[in-house]
Amino acid sequence: MKKLALSLIFALTISLAACGAEAPPTVSGEPLPEASAAATSWNGKGACYTAEPVINGKNEWMGCSFDYAGESFSLVSAEDGTLRVLCGGKGLFDAEGDYGLFVRADESGLWLVSSAVGGLVLRLYGPEGGALMEAELPDAPRDMLLSDGRAWLDMGGTLLAFAPDGSCEELDIAQKYRRVVRDGEGGLHTVSQIEGGCFVAPVGGGEGFFVERGVVGSGDEAAFLYLAGTDGVYKLGSGGETELFIDFAECRIELGKVLEFNAVGGGRFMSSGVRGTLLLRPASPDEIGRKTELTLAVFCLDSAIEQHVARFNALSDDYTIKTVNYTAEAGGEANARLRLNTELGSGRGPDMICFPNAVTEDIGPLNYVVRGMFEDLTPWIDADIGRSNLMVWDALSEYGGVYVISDGFSCKGMKGLREVFGDARGWTIQDYLDMEASLEPWQDMCYHMDPAYFIEMLSRRYMRTAIDWESGTCDFDNPEFIAILEAAARVKEDRTAEHESLESFETAWSRMGRGQLMVSFTSFSDTDLTNGPNFDNYYTGKEVTYFGYPSTDGEDGLFVELDFALGICVNSEHKEACWDFVRDMLLNSGDSTLPRMGLPLYRPAFEAALASCTGEESTQLHSEEVVEKYRAFIESADSLSLYDGRALAIIMDEANAFLSGAQSAGQAAKLIQERMSIYVAEQS
Repeated sequence: MKKLALSLIFALTISLAACGAEAPPTVSGEPLPEASAAATSWNGKGACYTAEPVINGKNEWMGCSFDYAGESFSLVSAEDGTLRVLCGGKGLFDAEGDYGLFVRADESGLWLVSSAVGGLVLRLYGPEGGALMEAELPDAPRDMLLSDGRAWLDMGGTLLAFAPDGSCEELDIAQKYRRVVRDGEGGLHTVSQIEGGCFVAPVGGGEGFFVERGVVGSGDEAAFLYLAGTDGVYKLGSGGETELFIDFAECRIELGKVLEFNAVGGGRFMSSGVRGTLLLRPASPDEIGRKTELTLAVFCLDSAIEQHVARFNALSDDYTIKTVNYTAEAGGEANARLRLNTELGSGRGPDMICFPNAVTEDIGPLNYVVRGMFEDLTPWIDADIGRSNLMVWDALSEYGGVYVISDGFSCKGMKGLREVFGDARGWTIQDYLDMEASLEPWQDMCYHMDPAYFIEMLSRRYMRTAIDWESGTCDFDNPEFIAILEAAARVKEDRTAEHESLESFETAWSRMGRGQLMVSFTSFSDTDLTNGPNFDNYYTGKEVTYFGYPSTDGEDGLFVELDFALGICVNSEHKEACWDFVRDMLLNSGDSTLPRMGLPLYRPAFEAALASCTGEESTQLHSEEVVEKYRAFIESADSLSLYDGRALAIIMDEANAFLSGAQSAGQAAKLIQERMSIYVAEQS
């Protein structure tokens, strides 16, 4: 087989020269380590593997790589139009002016799809020299797979099956799918993206199965198919059953977000994604080493935190982080909360906890902050990074220290026309009601506002002072809170839908410019200023100003919302290692490959992103004045959007009863006080 591969390489040289391309040097590929290289002393979870880059060329796209006759063939297309075929990681040939799409090899020879002069072509190069077959293609295929001695081209709805003699069969698979994969027995399957995961179904009909997450890749002699996620590689059975094969944390592998994943023979795999194209190969335990395990509790799958974990595990010499989904393991959020509280109360539990930014009745970080379950990160920050290098410090330290942190954040408030609100930063509830009462019948006060949401919006802020978690007391049965309920009853529901269609966000902003809408909610969450001054001024046709939510005291009601809330548990025996993870997360918050939802929390990354908005590379023109307005709005936020989901649910239960007419505002406040007193005392 080795001899056949080398003759194929020689034949490719001859065929290219015959076609008019410059003859490349004959190159023998370096054989990669075989699966037997893995020592028997490995005692980690799964097999012992390592990952190494296939190519590090700038502005190059790596096509899939497949093994044939002991050699690994890969295809690279450079930005300048150069087509490169690699063998064993070394250059096999270059072809100027061609854009290569796919390369595959089997017993018939080497199959190559490229855009040549005159259009897209499929060529088959044989081991005896010369192109055995060439076929024009109607369009660019999405992928190419080899099965039954034929090349199957995925054309998006149809499969074109080319035989070595040039004959072609067309198979209709008209359905929505992402890609086609080949199982270990040679069968083809479509992989369709659906909510929550993907669906794998045999080409030509038959029963399929659902896969919750990850990227499904072609199989081999060891597995029907493979499934690559951020935590590892799984063997995927014909019924969808999974078996862990490679644990990334154990093997110190970081793939990041995977776009394509395939077995390439010899127990090896090719991964293409945000970290480039990597070859996963069997390794010796001496190449990996063993590390101390840290536990990170999560309650849902968060791709950003998973990629931070993958990066840390790959780079740390001494520690590896194991992510435990408490919600999945405990069978729901209520059970997850009970398990976590039990563990922490007995002095055990995880080293770190990561909460999603969406607070529910059962899961949220505030309880753990106020109960002293998290380490104050302030000393670590001061000694290592410096608090001046973190954005929105006042908000982060609102609870007397920095107990939860994230890689990104957003700033939430309200907006209206400058000609109406001037430079106001805060306003009272009465200000809101007075303006609403003064409106004409054809005007609306706030986009998507109603009495219930008005109470919820104000209660999130009011709870910060009404509840004393340390003493276990609260105060809701008072004239101030009753006034909030009574005020909400006078709030008018937004009637935007009565005026015009809501098919586009442009509608609301244009209505604001015409004076039909007074205010709307806003969230600054990206440094390209897409949701910022230029955007708003453009769609309203007038200058827009930004301010906080209404409050009882009229103070600026701006909130900082973290992309997620990560805390280091005070019970952890490895706080320094946990801080190393947090530090790495912060320093890399500007990584463009991360699926971060908001602004980078690390100030140098934030400033770098903001500066890029005004440069020549920016897609929008932003003046320094606009940039400074954007920065000032963000920097003025001093409240962290943390609240207790169960406490808010208690308020809304009784508030809705009041709004429906079932009880008075005073009665609702009294019932809230009674129920909240019991709950707060329990939590404290």
